[in-house]
Amino acid sequence: MGSIPNHHIGLASSQPQVPTKTGGGLHRSKDPAAGGITLFENHQSQITRNIQAGQEIFISYGSDYFDEKPEYHNMTKLNDFLLADNIVQSFMRRVEEQQIEVDGMQDFWDFERSEFIQSKTILELLPADVQEVKRLSTMGTASYHLPGSRRSTDWLLENGRCLDLIEIRPSTIPGAGRGAFARRIINKDEVVSTSPVLQHNREFMGMYMRRGESEDDPIEEVTKQLILNYMFGHKNSNLLLWPIAPAVNAINHKSGESANAKIRWSSLPFHKKEWLNQTGKEVLSIFQSGLIIDYVATRDIEVGEEVFIDYGPDFDAAWTNYAANWKPVSGAEDYKSSWQIASAEKKIRTRDEEPYPDNMFVLCSVPQHGWRENAAVVDTWYGAALVWINNDPDMYFQAFEYAQSCDILERWWDKEADDWLYTAQVHDATEDDAFFMTEIQFVYLVDSQYTIDDFLENTFRHEIGLPDGMYPDTWMDIKD
Repeated sequence: MGSIPNHHIGLASSQPQVPTKTGGGLHRSKDPAAGGITLFENHQSQITRNIQAGQEIFISYGSDYFDEKPEYHNMTKLNDFLLADNIVQSFMRRVEEQQIEVDGMQDFWDFERSEFIQSKTILELLPADVQEVKRLSTMGTASYHLPGSRRSTDWLLENGRCLDLIEIRPSTIPGAGRGAFARRIINKDEVVSTSPVLQHNREFMGMYMRRGESEDDPIEEVTKQLILNYMFGHKNSNLLLWPIAPAVNAINHKSGESANAKIRWSSLPFHKKEWLNQTGKEVLSIFQSGLIIDYVATRDIEVGEEVFIDYGPDFDAAWTNYAANWKPVSGAEDYKSSWQIASAEKKIRTRDEEPYPDNMFVLCSVPQHGWRENAAVVDTWYGAALVWINNDPDMYFQAFEYAQSCDILERWWDKEADDWLYTAQVHDATEDDAFFMTEIQFVYLVDSQYTIDDFLENTFRHEIGLPDGMYPDTWMDIKD
């Protein structure tokens, strides 16, 4: 689904899964594009509840997302929606059990609200009109307060766009990593895909490094952020546009007539074309999406054919110059990433086995702070060890978020878990001590900071060009 789904804590119906990390099959010792494409792919989402046709798909950003945003501190919480739902369902059951007449339901509801509901938040969620309460009981509190979250099929046909005409596979261009391919015949002038774009400031694209160990040593820009390679832009504008629809960021470049698709501003009514009359600075000050682009076929595209757009002459020239002068960094021949080793070995090494390279280390999953006092304790060869048993469906995300550096002491295959389990010495940075844990299932081999290809100083960075005329003069704020 790309990055399109919005947040709604009461209507979240999808849970993003952990993407696969592969590096696109590139290696820094031989591929100039290494570090120039994302290491991640296959970022899927799992549906967590039934979704009706025409219903908007939401995800939950998590409570932590809003903790540092004071303007959201009074936002309705999940428990508020659940409590309101329970109150309404309980009320409707009592109405049925006590056979309350229609004429008496309003008084019964007024009494319920005045005597038993003390929370201002809950009172605001529950309508005063009992007829509205009956309607709420059929859809849930969250849906009741967001009536536009479900659209009719006719509305979708008129205002929506199909986003599943392309899929991601290994590109036909050597060294390009992944590409986007047609899932059915796409006719000339047909929309291949449509994407909202998020506006970003070119001035914030730098990646910086301190050249030395002292705080007095200068910090300098060494390259640009990887995301620049996935953004549209113009050399004379600080305004960059990042498309967020599924699979569109995998559409690769071919020049001129070799491309089979092009970019245009969308014809959808939700595209805020009035932004084209504002300055780039004004557009950057708007913290929501509004601009939409269409990818349009310039000729018939066959099933299974890779889709290409022309990234423009500036991109072409930058890549040609970069590739001609590219040389691998020192030590590139011997470089291995954590995911290369982990995917090949399928288990984590113990400290008595061959050490991992210096650019990676092991993390063990632990709960949030304050768990150790109540943890189960078992005897092991290494002494008393703590056991953490957690069946939370969001285990992976929670476990990784609170993972700590560890040394693996032993491992064994557990038939019930159908996975390797481990005993480890965990180095708890929050408590500044170490302890033993056993029966650990979630153990990760991870790369040390700034060692993956994204942070190579000699990697390629350049925005994608848009066709002439798409960027208005009002956005041109950089002089040649």
